[in-house]
Amino acid sequence: AARALGEPRGRIGPPHLRRAAMILPLTGLAIGALLGAWRARRHGGGAADMAQWGAAHALALGILGLFLLLLLSRLAG
Repeated sequence: AARALGEPRGRIGPPHLRRAAMILPLTGLAIGALLGAWRARRHGGGAADMAQWGAAHALALGILGLFLLLLLSRLAG
């Protein structure tokens, strides 16, 4: 049977755990944005610096969260 576009190949654990795992990249984005803005402010940066540092940290931690999600998905089965 053909799968729909975007449909996962296999099921990864119970549904409530699958939904919880999708939070990892989003949490990385949020924590990265806050961390970057805090670091820019600590270094005496203005609003533009805080936005740039926040975006850079958000991307880095979001990608880290995505890799963590993929690793956990592979280990779960």
